Amino acid sequence: MTGQAEAATAYALTHAIRSLLTLASGAFRVPCVRLQLENNVWETEACATLRLDTAVLDAQVRARQAPLVLEDTDAAGVPRLRFYAGVPVGEAGVLALADVRPRRFGPEQRLQLEALAELAAQLWRQEETRRRQLRFERLLRQKAAILERMARGAPLQAVLEEIARWIESESTSGALVSILMLRGDRVYHGAAPSLPEAYRRAIDGRQIGPAAGTCGTAAYHRTEVITEDIATDPRWEPYRAFALAHGLRACWSTPVLASDGTVLGTFALYYREPRRPDAQDRELVALATHLTAVALERARQQALLQTRERQLMAVLEQAGDAVLLLDAEQRVTLFNRTAERLFACRAADILGQPVARLLPGLREVPATTDEPVQLEAVRCDGTRFMAELSRTTLTSEASAESLLIVRDLTERLQHEAELIRAREEAEAMNRLKSTLLTNLSHELRTPLTTVIGFADVIREEAAPGTLFHEFAQLIADGGRRLLYTLEEVMELAQLEAHTLKANQERLLLPERLQPLMATYRAWAEQKGLKFQVQQAPGVAVWADPELLERAAEHLLDNAIKFTEQGGVTVRFRQVEDQVGIVIEDTGIGISEAALPHVFDEFWQASSGIGRTHEGLGLGLAVARRFVEIMGGRIEVESTPGKGSRFTIWLPAAPLTAPVPRS
Repeated sequence: MTGQAEAATAYALTHAIRSLLTLASGAFRVPCVRLQLENNVWETEACATLRLDTAVLDAQVRARQAPLVLEDTDAAGVPRLRFYAGVPVGEAGVLALADVRPRRFGPEQRLQLEALAELAAQLWRQEETRRRQLRFERLLRQKAAILERMARGAPLQAVLEEIARWIESESTSGALVSILMLRGDRVYHGAAPSLPEAYRRAIDGRQIGPAAGTCGTAAYHRTEVITEDIATDPRWEPYRAFALAHGLRACWSTPVLASDGTVLGTFALYYREPRRPDAQDRELVALATHLTAVALERARQQALLQTRERQLMAVLEQAGDAVLLLDAEQRVTLFNRTAERLFACRAADILGQPVARLLPGLREVPATTDEPVQLEAVRCDGTRFMAELSRTTLTSEASAESLLIVRDLTERLQHEAELIRAREEAEAMNRLKSTLLTNLSHELRTPLTTVIGFADVIREEAAPGTLFHEFAQLIADGGRRLLYTLEEVMELAQLEAHTLKANQERLLLPERLQPLMATYRAWAEQKGLKFQVQQAPGVAVWADPELLERAAEHLLDNAIKFTEQGGVTVRFRQVEDQVGIVIEDTGIGISEAALPHVFDEFWQASSGIGRTHEGLGLGLAVARRFVEIMGGRIEVESTPGKGSRFTIWLPAAPLTAPVPRS
């Protein structure tokens, strides 16, 4: 279709020009009328018959771009030519009248000839416009055809070859196309249909750089590079002899860039003579470079997609969960290896099948689940099992797919059942332990109280220094030690069973602890220790009175037990919304390494048969947990050989607040 349109256009132009020549011949009554436009020449038949050659005079008109009239040319030395009148047509043409006889050519005739020349110029411009339009349409159609081939998945090599041959066929300068692809910092030919095979092999794998020929330099600097003459360009020094041996004299290379600015390769035109690219070649290369960039970037993206697809498939195949992909009709389109093992099916037998045969309850599951759901699944052998399923809908313009993640719940449900059974057994054992400890407490407390009471009576009745007095004292001390140990164990049992609850109420200090302080003052004085309660303005706390006293007992008991000289001091202080009960002694102290463990259960500063103090190591652990139940904390500071300071911190309460806190 394009060829027919171009032929029709050329015929119309020729017909119009011949009509113009005939008109000029008749109007000026000259036999020879000649029109030269660029490389095209039209003339009347008389020019050939009379053998008139106006080339020299035509050249003068073109050079001067001014009319030239010779009414008698004898002096000009042009054989047979006696009359010549020529005027410029555009920038590259001449309209001339010639005759073998001299004749007069006045100003009016000259104006008429210039008018005809302008008409010829208009015809030529119209022809040029039509030719450019036809060429533009032809280029667009070819570009669209190449893009369509890309869209249909044509191989990159075939696309690049087609681009190269297309540009070579359109170029009027005899250019040879070379398309290089960049891999790392080296170039490889993608297409060069007209370059010598030996030259292509020699260029492949060459490194780009600031002086690597035309193409390697263009890729390195990311800009076009023009070599007008390979024989003299210093950038061609490493390759000059080889290029000249293959008849290559000039080269123009343009980098091919991706949308992100990455250099994908180069597009180059080689010439067999020294020259620069003309306007037509620049237009072609601009078009071809864009097409080449599209092709190379598309190939790069396809390679990346294929790599990611392989990676994704590898992840899916190694996934610990079954992964299924469903189409809009709920047919299975992806079935990984874990799914094959879980459902006892081969992927080949499941792909394309309705998922309902494996997950009959799936229709009840929302299109996208925020939380995994449980449902019954069916293996290919007919066995059923409970599964956990997560579902996500993948929506696109073409369709909606569903991604399923399926896990076998059999082992987890068995484990949960075992945990429930174990928890129930533990609770039963805990209840049994609590009952046993309660009964033991009752059964042991009663006889112990009796033993301690009668031992005290015997000690009081017996004369001091006698064996009866000594034995009675040992019995009473041993009984009290056993009773204290029993109380510690009972407290720990209550804490472990989580049966203790704090009944918070407003307590005034130190009034609330005065009876307890009196008891421990008597014990301290028996050991020859000082026991002081520093007087201070009254403070109030929110606390459980029983738990507070029991916690204070353990701290006071430890303070007196581990102090042999000096004394124990108790004071009270308030810091913002916290009240501190400080119990400070001058005892043996605690080493820095042992401080982090003082609140551990069954921990003691000394242990084994050589330990220096009695007890199970539960007092501080129980005290801290009592305080924490009341919403407080215990802090400890100690220096070996100088003593320890324990501080119970509890929430402060208003001194006059009558409303109890629960």
